[in-house]
Amino acid sequence: FFGVLCSGHARSTDIEWRNHFHTLLCGLALSQSDTSTRNQALSDISSGLAICSDAEWVQERLDCLLKAAAEIDPDTSVIYAAVAHAHAIGERWDEAQETVSGIASPTIRDASLKKISSMVLDSSLPDKMQRAISFTNTLSEPMERAQKLYDLGFHDGLLDDLVAYGQLVGLLTEFPAKQKE
Repeated sequence: FFGVLCSGHARSTDIEWRNHFHTLLCGLALSQSDTSTRNQALSDISSGLAICSDAEWVQERLDCLLKAAAEIDPDTSVIYAAVAHAHAIGERWDEAQETVSGIASPTIRDASLKKISSMVLDSSLPDKMQRAISFTNTLSEPMERAQKLYDLGFHDGLLDDLVAYGQLVGLLTEFPAKQKE
């Protein structure tokens, strides 16, 4: 519900109305007493904002949403993950990476990193392999990181990006068994 409303208003060209509606929608989401319901509503709002073409406005709204959510509950990992995903949907990869780095929970951060890495690999970016390697290299668990980096070595696009290839070979030196494979 929140995502549908948010995606509808995010398309509006009336900035004043859009700001007012977003404030009301966020206020309603933040007023939910159940943490799970509140987080889901805020996550839906983040996803709804992803379709807006005004990247600056989206960034302002997402920052506002995160700040307001943190005032209610200091553990905003789920919401940060939703915001990072919203940035990825909007193909704002730098913002997605910056936001995902702010996720406090390693479990939620790693799940978000894997999801966004997969999304970037499905994109048409010329540097998608480099970005996927960058996202994957920040996974918390060393053995999982090694395996995911190793798996990227078999991606079709790797040999088309020699910078990514060198980057991957260099990172795998940390895991000699994986590098030899």
